[in-house]
Amino acid sequence: MSSKSLYVLITGFGSPHYDEKVTIFQKNLEKIIEYPWKTVKFVVCQYNDIETHPFPTELIKARGIDIDVIYEKGIVGQFMKKWADPKIINQYDYILTLLDDVELINPDWDKLIQYTEEFEFDLLSPCLTLDSKFQYQYMRHEPNQPNSLKVSPCCEYFCLFANTQRFQKYWNALENENPWMWGLDLILRKHLGIRVAIINWMQMKHWYKNECYVNRPDKDPVEGFKFIIDKYKETSDNLARQTPIMYYIIDPFVNKK
Repeated sequence: MSSKSLYVLITGFGSPHYDEKVTIFQKNLEKIIEYPWKTVKFVVCQYNDIETHPFPTELIKARGIDIDVIYEKGIVGQFMKKWADPKIINQYDYILTLLDDVELINPDWDKLIQYTEEFEFDLLSPCLTLDSKFQYQYMRHEPNQPNSLKVSPCCEYFCLFANTQRFQKYWNALENENPWMWGLDLILRKHLGIRVAIINWMQMKHWYKNECYVNRPDKDPVEGFKFIIDKYKETSDNLARQTPIMYYIIDPFVNKK
């Protein structure tokens, strides 16, 4: 059994596509618990009411899995700020935080731990499958770069793995004024000093485009982005001109187990 513990946080769970997302969660859960973690804690932040969308909590708990489902209204950054608080997560060694429509395809927990500790990365992310919904090309899988990690100044939030102590750098930058977290991905290295890599051989699938913005007209993501621009005295053009991939790290032992 591993001596390491893991805290898993789903930062917003709910409709649309609720049943499909439950299936995605169950697939991810199986891939997480197949590793011999010392302990695993799951926290699911659900923004739908329990009366209309009851999460299958009891079925999961019946298997001896430690899971809490939090039924409360909120947005991704608000959930992360509240439930990834260092006072909560620092009792675990690592955190895995992800969106409700992200499916882990081929996670390798030994490698995630190895890369985090040996290279001292603050954040690691799988890359997006080529059939994923995406915005930035640099997040996608590159078939011509096998066994590689893409070291980038940026990382769009779909799924992040980190040492819980190092995750605090990211957590500190979460702002109430920017609950959708727009622009945070573009200032990671430049303004926050966060070291991040996207693992090109480890993939995830992002299933759906975000359809939640219209449900929260009181929280305009564009205003949140403007807040980031103003706070860090930046321009959108300057942030967009960053080199998306600074260099690659090749791991020749990826497929040699």
